[in-house]
Amino acid sequence: MTYCLAIRVDTGLVFCSDSRTHGGIDNVGTYSKMHRFGWSAQRHFCLLSAGNLATTQSVLHRLRQDIQRDQRISLRTVPSLDLAADYVGSIRAEVQQRHARRHSEPTDFTASFLLGGQIGSAPPGLRLIYPQGNAIHESSEHPFLQMGEVQYGKPLLDMVTSQWSLEAAARCALV
Repeated sequence: MTYCLAIRVDTGLVFCSDSRTHGGIDNVGTYSKMHRFGWSAQRHFCLLSAGNLATTQSVLHRLRQDIQRDQRISLRTVPSLDLAADYVGSIRAEVQQRHARRHSEPTDFTASFLLGGQIGSAPPGLRLIYPQGNAIHESSEHPFLQMGEVQYGKPLLDMVTSQWSLEAAARCALV
């Protein structure tokens, strides 16, 4: 089962993810669930993925393809983190529907994404993009978002505040 976590503190963002994939009782592999996108000092994103591996890989391929092809809308061009989350969510929906149309047997093609980053001088932020396409953001009372086995480390995470240092937040994420 996947575990991904992102924490926002006043001095920046911390991301943490496992790398295990599970395709059955005898088929455990590894695949990075953390993907970075950045251009100069003006635009940086980190995208954590969970769910159906075919869906997450297809979404990542499309995100990179849109950037390479200089599409009008891409992670390189969206003006805000909210619009970046909407963009990732819409690609996820297209991919999920395409996979579902190809298969007659019931298969779960859902995927979730945790997007964090900063555009220009806007404050850094986090967005959790659910399989249904909607997204939520972190808050000062709840400065972290997580996906997967969310019960692990919850008491420690509930103590996190935005005033913590990056080092303290990173240590918390590793626990």
